[in-house]
Amino acid sequence: MIYLIPSYVDSGLQLVRNSTTLDKESAHSGFHSDRRRSSQPGGRASSADPDPLTSPAITRTTGQTLMRILRLNKPEWPQIVVGCAGALCNGAVQTAAMLIVAESLKAFAADTPSQQKHEFAKLTYYSIALGVVAAVAFVLQEYMFGLSGEALTKNVRSILFQAMVRQDIAWFDDAENETGKLTARLSLEASAVQGALKTSLGYSTLACGTVISSFVVAFVLGWRLALMLVCFVPLTFISGLMSMKVYSGAFTEAKAVMEDVSRDAMESVGSIRTVASLTKEMAVYKQVETKLWTPYKKHLRSSFVSCLVFGLTTGLHYISFAVAFWYGARLLRDDRIKMENIFRSTNVCRGLLVRGSPPQGRPYQDGEHLPVGSQTFAVAFWYGARLLRDDRIKMENIFRFTNVCRGLLVRGSPPQGRPYQDGEHLPVGSQTFAVAFWYGARLLRDDRIKMENIFRFTNVCRGLLVRGSPPQGRPYQDGEHLPVGSQTFAVAFWYGARLLRDDRIKMENIFRVLGPMILGIQQVSRILAFAPDAGKSLKSAARVFELQDRLPAIDAYSSKGDKPSPDTLTARIKFSNLHYRYAARPDVKILNGLDLRVEPGQTLALVGESGCGKSTTVQLVERFYDPELGSVYLDKYNLKDLNLTWLRAQIGLVSQEPILFDQSIAENIAYGDNSRTVSMDEIIQAAKSANIHNFIQSLPMGYETNVGSKGTQLSGGQKQRVAIARALIRNPKVLLLDEATSALDAESEKIVQEALDKARAGRTCITIAHRLTTIKDADKIAVFKNGVVHEIGTHDTLMAKQGLYFKLQKAQNKT
Repeated sequence: MIYLIPSYVDSGLQLVRNSTTLDKESAHSGFHSDRRRSSQPGGRASSADPDPLTSPAITRTTGQTLMRILRLNKPEWPQIVVGCAGALCNGAVQTAAMLIVAESLKAFAADTPSQQKHEFAKLTYYSIALGVVAAVAFVLQEYMFGLSGEALTKNVRSILFQAMVRQDIAWFDDAENETGKLTARLSLEASAVQGALKTSLGYSTLACGTVISSFVVAFVLGWRLALMLVCFVPLTFISGLMSMKVYSGAFTEAKAVMEDVSRDAMESVGSIRTVASLTKEMAVYKQVETKLWTPYKKHLRSSFVSCLVFGLTTGLHYISFAVAFWYGARLLRDDRIKMENIFRSTNVCRGLLVRGSPPQGRPYQDGEHLPVGSQTFAVAFWYGARLLRDDRIKMENIFRFTNVCRGLLVRGSPPQGRPYQDGEHLPVGSQTFAVAFWYGARLLRDDRIKMENIFRFTNVCRGLLVRGSPPQGRPYQDGEHLPVGSQTFAVAFWYGARLLRDDRIKMENIFRVLGPMILGIQQVSRILAFAPDAGKSLKSAARVFELQDRLPAIDAYSSKGDKPSPDTLTARIKFSNLHYRYAARPDVKILNGLDLRVEPGQTLALVGESGCGKSTTVQLVERFYDPELGSVYLDKYNLKDLNLTWLRAQIGLVSQEPILFDQSIAENIAYGDNSRTVSMDEIIQAAKSANIHNFIQSLPMGYETNVGSKGTQLSGGQKQRVAIARALIRNPKVLLLDEATSALDAESEKIVQEALDKARAGRTCITIAHRLTTIKDADKIAVFKNGVVHEIGTHDTLMAKQGLYFKLQKAQNKT
């Protein structure tokens, strides 16, 4: 609360002494090859179409983003309002604190012991009241913004994840949306958005409270000096904007790189067995380590520019001091302001740019926000008054000595494990202030030390312990490191002297104006101190909202589309003149006019060389992608006209590498049908159909056995059979088998194939086969080449034809 005094106490006391003299005289501030090639399907909007994620129609202004955050936090509005009220009070407390400091000078300069006793008694009561208000305001601000901030983080993570799983498969194929990057976004962006509420709104409100109260006080008590010092606000504002722009740009670039690093790190750790088997540990380490140099270099550049901005502001700091000195003196000279009003006004204004800064989310990191400061200050006034009353200490000595002691004992103390970041952020400051009053009085009373020597020595120590310390690389985190304070002081002293000389201000009004006005100007800079953090938070929020607003071409959440009765569905599938290409290879067509038909209950096998469009065809049935040209029909319905959730509920998919979730076997099987609660009897029946029931029963925990992450506790064949059971639990009309047995050994393949034969009975089935021996009994075999059906028929027919299928069989038999 009294952190401003050491900076100019000598001058203040000299003015008080001069004022006293003048007064007496006058009385007298997962798919495989085809999928991996794709970043987006050919069926998506063309490259000429606007990307919904970057479309100007979606891009929002900073104000719109902030308003959307507030709407997201609507249930917590009462807490936000209470937090803002606490922040405003907390801001106004600082102005009041400066006024108490200024008033203390007047009290020290009282003519008689009884008048001093009366003035100090008032200051004691004011300080106790200020301590109680500060305690309540700080708790309301931190607790309420803490509650609403955590609720916001939860909500943002929820909508971000919901928006991610809503996107079509093509979106996930994009390199920008790989697993590592998406995981990083869930982790980082949601937390970053909280800063937009707590930092941008919370501490800006606090700073605004200080600014408004300080300026009002300063202009009421000495408008001429206040008006002169306000000229430094635009310069401070511009330097803050420059800092925000530099840090915001650096954050965006570094964030993109860190997502890339996160992806590589997760890929390496997730494939550690492969990495180890290839002895590539050092290679993957070097790959990640090399990428870490990019954000490092970018931060170096941004730090350099920031230092330039900081240097400019530092220069302005001392210039404003000069103006304060010059103009304050003129007002004082001309009797246009009172001495105590100069001190009050500039104290408050100085804190406007500095002291409203948040303690970086750490409760009690800033000791000025602690109630103990005002309470111990009250004690100091009370005991100091007693010493003065008994004529056991001189007023200027107790004032100098206690401030110096406060600097020695507080300034060098590290707050929250951050060495010397701002010693005033420790609660011990106000407590030692009280001790300083008491012990200083004793030393001075006994004439055991000279006042000027104590003040010189302790100020030097204070500077060694605090002022040389960097603000931990965060410009404007410690307001004492802000240049504008000293500059404004200089202006205040200079102009105040001129006013005083011309008898245009009273001595006490100079002190009253000087404190609030310096506090006010510096607090403007403190508002901008959090501009980089606020900018980063708002950019993260904008990215979250852009993803939320992105409507995928194939929308899993859409309720549109037809939902025919499953009882009337025959499951006839028709591919009509399909054309398809991937955005990564726009010059290569995967499907080039495919025409194919599967009758109800038939099994169609797709064979051909890698990359000929087999997996793409299956994915088009699942409607993971839409074709560029042509249509896929289920009975008489175009798939695009069917409700997507309903469509996928009619299809069972078993892929080459099935993914199981880190849950029990029963839960993994039941996962196949989320439209209802699946009974244990149905789970057991599906397991029997998939030839896995006996194995499950042999496990100690049976169906409650956890399968581990991605099913790592089971063998390949066991995982496949659980996946088949999962597909069957929904009783699908269509079964899609994407090389379901190709990765299995002969024994496992036999067991799984039996399960598949049972599963496809009575269902329309499309199967992709790597081992041609598994599809001999298929009703039809379509041989793909160059994205079209080259041959079609039964196994015997195609073998007799001795075409491409015959060659494939012959080549496989040799191996």
